[in-house]
Amino acid sequence: MNLFEQGDELYSNGFYQEAYEKFELAYVNEVENRADCLNYMACCQIQLGNPQQAIELLDKALKISPAWERLLFNKGRAYLKLGNYTETLPYLNRAIMANPNNQDAYYYLGVYYEKTAEYEIAKQYYEKSLEIDHEQAETHLNLGVIYWRLDDKEKALKQFDIAYLLDKDCLDALWNKGCILCSLKQFGDAIPYFEKVYENKPSDIENLNEMAYAYFKLNDFQQALKWLNKVLEIEPNNERALKGIRAVSERLHK
Repeated sequence: MNLFEQGDELYSNGFYQEAYEKFELAYVNEVENRADCLNYMACCQIQLGNPQQAIELLDKALKISPAWERLLFNKGRAYLKLGNYTETLPYLNRAIMANPNNQDAYYYLGVYYEKTAEYEIAKQYYEKSLEIDHEQAETHLNLGVIYWRLDDKEKALKQFDIAYLLDKDCLDALWNKGCILCSLKQFGDAIPYFEKVYENKPSDIENLNEMAYAYFKLNDFQQALKWLNKVLEIEPNNERALKGIRAVSERLHK
């Protein structure tokens, strides 16, 4: 593998600092990939929490490839990370103009409108992205969240199912499905989803609290206590868990 390919593999596996260093070397040594290297370097910086550095790298890349939609929407992503919504939207729109068939550009427009709480518009862009490529777990996940916010829980559940079917690491799909089932008072149905999340993320406090809540609503107070105590092992002053233990104690002493 050349340096660029090594960086690509590292990036795909979530090793963003190591990937950045490979792309930096590739930028110097592999002239044919210069804009691509800068783009990936910028994406690494976004993932590492350095969006301003990403913008500087993308500005360099845009001097090489000014109409490449990936550079444009990644610059929009970087501004979005900075909370600079005024600068975000023009770059995302320019990306669509440069290539109206790029699913990622529509996806990030969906993210933008979700961040600005314009959920109907966000829904339209996520749906447009999925029209181009239906097999995007994260887009299905986000669309499910939007349907939930719009109080269409059945459609939300369907999107979470698709997201998990496409990506078994998409634990947020299971978590969200469990929460919706709780909101529908289907506590027994919700628990297996929280348990699956627990298998993979045993220290996820929100998940532990939700599992305890589901057992509490089923009047299984011993199980509720078990999960609440697991929360307190991780975070002894967790207010929700302490409140839950008080509620269980009151029920047991009635």
